[in-house]
Amino acid sequence: MRLLTSLPVAVAALALFAGPADAKELTAARACDDDGCNTIKGAAALRGMDEGTPTSAPDRGAPFYRVHTTVKVPGEKDFHNTFVYVPSAGALRFPGQYDAYEWLAVTPRGRRAFDRLVRGLEPLPAVRLKGVGAEEPVAKVDEVVPAPVAGAGGGGGLPSTLLLIPGAIALGVAGWAVTKSRRRRTAAHGAIARERVS
Repeated sequence: MRLLTSLPVAVAALALFAGPADAKELTAARACDDDGCNTIKGAAALRGMDEGTPTSAPDRGAPFYRVHTTVKVPGEKDFHNTFVYVPSAGALRFPGQYDAYEWLAVTPRGRRAFDRLVRGLEPLPAVRLKGVGAEEPVAKVDEVVPAPVAGAGGGGGLPSTLLLIPGAIALGVAGWAVTKSRRRRTAAHGAIARERVS
């Protein structure tokens, strides 16, 4: 296979892209709209659907189709997967890590196969296409812990002003040390001057 990818998540999500060509075989692809489905089978019709290279997400939403594939794995149950095909971008989108999406650019041969699959079907609207543009993965917050409130719960926390006291003390000590050092130097210079005069 000609997939050039360093995306282990992509390989896991699309089992047809992993391993030797004789170990896994794409056996069917199906796409649907509200009025029905198109299904293609057979090696010749499916040729190129298992080829692609990593690419960036489209700049904006575009009409798209959901594609369901079946991959035959010798000695195991068939593997079923669903991903998104965006014809205008010639790209496939599938789930990646951390709630992000991964994208593959299909080859010209794969694009012809996908276009044949979705021919006559109504695409899903562009506004529903997720993972486009400069979207960054959003961190999930598992728990929010409120800051302690002074006086709440019978003294269950220190007022924030108390946290400033150690810093104020440190600044005061440093200022006192600088002032004391200056006074010593001034007194020493005065003594030297008096000795010279006398």
